[in-house]
Amino acid sequence: MRKLLFAFLLISIVKFSNAQTINFGVKAGLNLSELTHSDPNGYGSSILAGFRVGGIVDIGFQNFSIQPGVFYSTKGEKDKMEFVGSDGLNTKYLSSKIVLNYIEIPVNFLYKWKVAPGIKFDLGGGPYIGYGTSETVTYPDFNSATRSAHGKFTYKNPDFGVNLVAGVEIKNKFIIDAGYGYGLSNIASYNSTIHNSVFSISLGYMFR
Repeated sequence: MRKLLFAFLLISIVKFSNAQTINFGVKAGLNLSELTHSDPNGYGSSILAGFRVGGIVDIGFQNFSIQPGVFYSTKGEKDKMEFVGSDGLNTKYLSSKIVLNYIEIPVNFLYKWKVAPGIKFDLGGGPYIGYGTSETVTYPDFNSATRSAHGKFTYKNPDFGVNLVAGVEIKNKFIIDAGYGYGLSNIASYNSTIHNSVFSISLGYMFR
């Protein structure tokens, strides 16, 4: 996957010199993430809401563009923890969550076509690489007191995956898009298999 991402970056550099337009922009939005597990223990029972924010470069051609970017992105999941009283009764199921903080570099290849005056539809995707910087684990005890542990990243680095993106450009400046990213690398640091899975909705602005 690293070789594939390097190849896409090399293509982007080569195309950069032949581009018809080169524009810079910013994007931010909502992440809805979960961690997919190989073991059937009820992990990832609900979606974790997070965010992503960063910048992009749009290397444009007639109906096509290469769009690398750099983002700060939160991923992870919510889960349910089972607490059983000392008498074996009074079981409680309380929510916990894992927040994984990443610096992520996607390289998307987008096909664009005009659907109305001043409006273009974008569709495409590409690879990404993400490096985890830190994590936060929030969990309750039997008395429902919430505790948080902030610390270094304990999952495997880096994370590699693919993105799918669809969106709308308005007047070549404003962007509204939705995407899905799936991690192809196993980020589990123990004997298991865990992959990142994220659905995102973003707003952007291009400085044309």
